Amino acid sequence: MKKFSLFLTAFFLMPGILLAQPPELKETIYVVRQQNKTAVPPDACEWALPILGGQPLYSSNSSELYSILTKNKNGSLIKVKEKVGTLLGCTAYPTPELERGFPTADFGEIWQMTLNGKDYTITGSNRLRTDPFNEPFGFPVPYSGMVLGTSTGTVHKSFFTTLPPVVVGSLSCTWLADPQQIGGYEDVANCTISLYE
Repeated sequence: MKKFSLFLTAFFLMPGILLAQPPELKETIYVVRQQNKTAVPPDACEWALPILGGQPLYSSNSSELYSILTKNKNGSLIKVKEKVGTLLGCTAYPTPELERGFPTADFGEIWQMTLNGKDYTITGSNRLRTDPFNEPFGFPVPYSGMVLGTSTGTVHKSFFTTLPPVVVGSLSCTWLADPQQIGGYEDVANCTISLYE
């Protein structure tokens, strides 16, 4: 009788145990280059204002994402290849920060991304890693006007189709900006996007 009771207990608990298992997730990692950044009208980011933590909009930009080809031996970039997506970036005014004594700033950021035909919303921030005007923190020298920065974010299924938010991955970018066009560089970023779907 005890064996039968144990069998019945296991039988009735089994569906709950099976349902509690995490879903099978497939990890896909993309390494892309963000290029052709252009300003867009601020009203393109009206939907993002409530998510930017009450900060006013600093900038709104559109850009394209491209696949890249790298060398097998060392991973260095050979060339930019095919367009694989787009980004709409909505950036809030910065919050001043100090990092190891270095004056920097965090910019709240919301991105709407299309990647290989799928839509995502990314919430995160940009951080300045160099100060273009403050010696010795300039890049490549003070007063050049050029800035190195990083972006990090949490990738969700698109807020336009899925609410409450559903997290599906993360984004990390390193970017070079030349806002005063002193160095003649186009604003570009190299990004790693990890998706778990």
